[in-house]
Amino acid sequence: MDPILNAEIPASDLARAIALYQQWLRVNQGVRIYLGVDNLETRLARALEADAELRFGAEIRDSEGNRIALQARAVL
Repeated sequence: MDPILNAEIPASDLARAIALYQQWLRVNQGVRIYLGVDNLETRLARALEADAELRFGAEIRDSEGNRIALQARAVL
């Protein structure tokens, strides 16, 4: 199982939360999850085979419009 490295906090009033973050952070899209993976290229290829849309770098958009970024886990 891949660990979630970072996650956004959900909001009960989405419009209010979006307005706050747009003003504060100057961003204009919603939730993005970061997954740590052992093999970035393989996991990205699997996502694209499952009809995910490549956004940029190793970020995809799933069938529901959610943004998911893949990050290679550090090898110690």
